[in-house]
Amino acid sequence: MAAEQATRRRPRVALGPLIRPQEHGVYGLWAEPVALGLLLAPSWAGVALALAGASAVLAQQPAALALADLRRGRSYPRTAVATGVAAALGLAAFAALAAAALAAPPARPLASWWWLPLILAMVPAGLQLSLDRAFRGKTATAQLSGAVALAGLAPAIALAGGVPAGVAWAAWGWLGLRIGASVPTVRARLRRARGREAAIAPARLGALALPLAAVAAAFAGRLAPWSAAVAIVLGTRALWTLRRDAPAVPPARIGVAETVAGLAWVVALAAGIAA
Repeated sequence: MAAEQATRRRPRVALGPLIRPQEHGVYGLWAEPVALGLLLAPSWAGVALALAGASAVLAQQPAALALADLRRGRSYPRTAVATGVAAALGLAAFAALAAAALAAPPARPLASWWWLPLILAMVPAGLQLSLDRAFRGKTATAQLSGAVALAGLAPAIALAGGVPAGVAWAAWGWLGLRIGASVPTVRARLRRARGREAAIAPARLGALALPLAAVAAAFAGRLAPWSAAVAIVLGTRALWTLRRDAPAVPPARIGVAETVAGLAWVVALAAGIAA
């Protein structure tokens, strides 16, 4: 009877808030490199890497909550659950990486090793994690670092599928340019929607960098002309949304529009990128 009463008094911990990332844009930031990598070279190893990335993304929220509780020296009902969920998702990520290692082609020159982009992605991922632990996870630097780290999935998946190293590494660079245009633009638009001052200059520079680089690559034969045209459309759209008289837009609409723009760029890259 006493055990039954203790069970009743024990608060239940909902798993949804523990697993669901606070930044909803992270779904698109994971989907874009995964889609690009698999479009460039579909493979079972690539699917395993996509699942590893998804597990890592979902593990971030419970891990951050558990670490925050430990830093405060507190233990709540959610602490043990968050720790267990983070550990389970971490194991799932390692299992997916092991599956990718078994399914990937034999070792090739260093630049073609699929795990190399994942190791390099630890640098921006570590920066994002350190800023998050310092309660600065909402800053532009933290968001850019996290997005660039996730973009490392694209070359890893592409290399695991046998794509030439030049194409795979270029995919990361092109996604990085897209991130440099998207994140500052979204931040500026969200601040405007909340009636706050926004940093427009960095957003405009990012919006200009992507089409300028794409046009230069098209002239050099490294990108299809129509892919460069897509970059011009995306850059023009971003600049239009940053104009002084642009109306405030609900965050949900901004997120949907950025997801569509990101997928359009992924398709343009998958069909138009060259080594």
